[in-house]
Amino acid sequence: MKMMSKSALVLILSLGLALPAGAGVLRLSLDESIQAAEDYSPSLKAAQFDVDAAAAHESAVKVGLLPHIGLDGHYNYVAQVLPAINLPPAMASSFGVSQLDFGFHNNYSVGVSANWDIIGGVSTWRQWQVATQARKAAEAQLDNARQNLRLKVRLAYFQTRLAETQVRLYADALKLAQSQAHDLSLRLKAGSSSKIDWLTASNDELDRRASYRLAQVDLAGALRDLFALTGQHQDADVSIPVDGMDRRDLPAKVEEPTLSVKLDDTEAMLAELAPAEGAGFQPQNIASLRALWAQVEEARRMADAAFAGHLPTGTVGFRWSEDYPEPPLPQAVDQQTTSASFNLPLFSFGQVNDQVRVQQAQAGAAEAQAGDAVTLTKTDWLKSHDRLTGLRAQRVLQVQEDDQTRELRQMVYKSYKIGGSTYLQVESTTLESLQAGLALAQTETQMLIELANLSALTEADR
Repeated sequence: MKMMSKSALVLILSLGLALPAGAGVLRLSLDESIQAAEDYSPSLKAAQFDVDAAAAHESAVKVGLLPHIGLDGHYNYVAQVLPAINLPPAMASSFGVSQLDFGFHNNYSVGVSANWDIIGGVSTWRQWQVATQARKAAEAQLDNARQNLRLKVRLAYFQTRLAETQVRLYADALKLAQSQAHDLSLRLKAGSSSKIDWLTASNDELDRRASYRLAQVDLAGALRDLFALTGQHQDADVSIPVDGMDRRDLPAKVEEPTLSVKLDDTEAMLAELAPAEGAGFQPQNIASLRALWAQVEEARRMADAAFAGHLPTGTVGFRWSEDYPEPPLPQAVDQQTTSASFNLPLFSFGQVNDQVRVQQAQAGAAEAQAGDAVTLTKTDWLKSHDRLTGLRAQRVLQVQEDDQTRELRQMVYKSYKIGGSTYLQVESTTLESLQAGLALAQTETQMLIELANLSALTEADR
C-alpha cells in the first residue's frame, strides 16, 4: 500500500511539473491593453473633466450676450406711520376717499424685469472668444493625453514582450545546459569524461538557471508596469511568470510558475505600426502642437478683451410690477419702468494699456514656444526615421546571424553526442546562439519603440 502511494505521488508530481496547476494562462493583446488603459486612466478622466469645465465656462460666458430676465420683489412693514388727515367733503367726493394717508404699515412690490448690456456686449463677446480658445486648448490637451497614454502602453507592452522573449531564450539555453550536464554526469560515471568537464557543465547549468530566474524577475516587473497603466490584473500573482509557449515544457529544477503569459507576435506588431513610418510630418495634426497654438490664440483674445476696457458700456432695462401702495391712496397699481445707463471711460492712468501689453507679451511668448516645439518635434521625427533605417539593416544581419548560430549550435551538439566535438565547443556555440537571439529581440523591440514614437508624432493611428 505504501509503495502504491509513493508511485501515485511521483506520478502526480511529474504531471504537476509538466503542467503547473497554479499557473493561469493570461492572454494580453496590445489593442485590448490600449483600450483598457483609456477606460481606466485617471489622468485621461481628469483631462475630460477639464474639457467639460471649459465647455461649460464657454457656454456661461456666451449667455452674457443675451438679456437677463428675472422675477424680483420686496416687502416692508412700517410700525410707525404718520396719522391720516380727514378731507373736506368736496375733496373727499373728488378723490373717492374721506381721508389721506401719509404712510402705510404694509408695502410691497412684485414684478418681472429684463436687463441687457447692449453696449458692453463687445467686451462680453471678446471674453466669449477667450473661453472658446480655452475650450479648444482643453480638447487638444485631452487628445494629447490620450496619445501619450497610448504611447506609454505601447512602450510598456514592448518591454513586456522583450522580457517574455528573454525568458524563452534563457529557458532554451537552460534546458540545453541541463541536458549537457546530465550527459557529462553519465560519462563521468562511465569513466569516459573528466570531472573537470562535469564541474564546468554543472556550473554552467547553475549560471543558466540564475539567468533564467532573473529574466522572470524582469518579466514580472514589466507586467506590473503594464498593469499599472491598464488597471487590470493588479492582484495577479506574477512573481514567477513564464512564456506561454514554454508552459508545458519547463526546464528542470525551477520554481513552479504562477502565471503563463501570451503576447502578440512581434512581426504582427511591426506590420500594424508600419504605416506610421510612411506618414508625413503635419504639425497641425499633432495634439501637443494644437494645444500650444490654441493657447497662443487664447492669449491674443485676452489682449483683445483687455482692450475693451477703453470702450463704453451701457445697459437698458424694463420692469413691469405691481406696487402697493400708491400714496396717498391705499391701493395697488401696475407699474412699467424703463431704464438706461451709460459709461464712457475717459482716463485710467494707463491701466488698460498695461493690461493689453501684458496679454500681447504672453501671446508672443506662447507663439515662440509653439514654434520651438514644432522644430523639436520635427527633429524627433527625423531622428526616428534615421534610427529605423539603421535598425532595419541591423535586423537583416541579426536574423541571418541568429539562424546560423542556432544551426551551428545544433550541429556542434550532435557532433558532441558522437564524440566529434568537445564540451567547450558546445558551450561556446550555445552562448553565441543565446547572445544572437537576445540581440535580435532587443533590435526588434527598439524598432517597435521607434514606430510607436512616429505614430505619436504623426498620429497615424487616429
